[in-house]
Amino acid sequence: MAIEKIHVILCCYQGEKYISKQLDSILAQDYPLIEIHVSDDCSVDSTLSIVSEYCAKYPNISFYRNHKNLGFLKNFESSLERVSGKYFALCDQDDIWCTDKLSLSMQELQFLENSYPDKPILIHSDLELINDQDEVIESSFFTKKGLVFSETKSLALILGHCGVMGNTILMNRNLIEKALPFPVQLKYHDYWFALINECFGVRKTISKPLVKYRLHDTNTSNNKLIKTKSNTLPFMQDNRFQTIEYLLSNYDLFPEDEPIVKSFYDYLSLKQSRFSHFMFLLNNNFFKRSFFYRINAFFKIMFTKL
Repeated sequence: MAIEKIHVILCCYQGEKYISKQLDSILAQDYPLIEIHVSDDCSVDSTLSIVSEYCAKYPNISFYRNHKNLGFLKNFESSLERVSGKYFALCDQDDIWCTDKLSLSMQELQFLENSYPDKPILIHSDLELINDQDEVIESSFFTKKGLVFSETKSLALILGHCGVMGNTILMNRNLIEKALPFPVQLKYHDYWFALINECFGVRKTISKPLVKYRLHDTNTSNNKLIKTKSNTLPFMQDNRFQTIEYLLSNYDLFPEDEPIVKSFYDYLSLKQSRFSHFMFLLNNNFFKRSFFYRINAFFKIMFTKL
């Protein structure tokens, strides 16, 4: 297959502690054609000087500094709007990529493009979880979260648990054009890319961990993995209601997908009885396979005070 350029979108803010390791791991990829676009969200630490040194040494790294602080979501959105290209990988500032991350992901993407040349395509993978000393604390994000991805379309999984982490994503231009602009009240960009792709494109899940995902106190998305128990009903967090409302209002869904998305929207708005909502989620495979998880979900849905 042809060697196509991959554009790596690295969004950073106050990244001085780990960004060198992240950049080194991208530069060490065994994929031969990479362009790295660093977008800084007005850091006041030494991020600017660190990245400037890399730019002076490596011509395939470019640096852009926002005029004002946008937040990580708008930083990714504006970066993807600004950079032209065909293939894009999303990148955090504090992880470490395995050497074959991009080559394996690109191999899968191009294989799918042969069969689906006009569709959005998203490739993602499992992750290892590491601490601030680079020590592995969990060998599999998928196992830790109890996630099992089907090779076929799994709209309920993506609507509910999702499990697609942005720092593992490789996607094509078709997906970016379909997904942008982001909904105003969107909380996580990876949820939106995964959802739009599951509705309109083709996904490939790589079970091998290709990213060492760092957990530390200042990690923006850390609360995806370490959450305190709450009285929130399943899938009610992260502005899901507003996100699904935007999807229904702005996209023409396929006939086979529209009923499940609308029913999920009804659940988020609690339009029916709690038992009806539980049975909808159960019958449409929103829940993990664990018996104890499903029992816990049942009691949460039936008896949580709102």
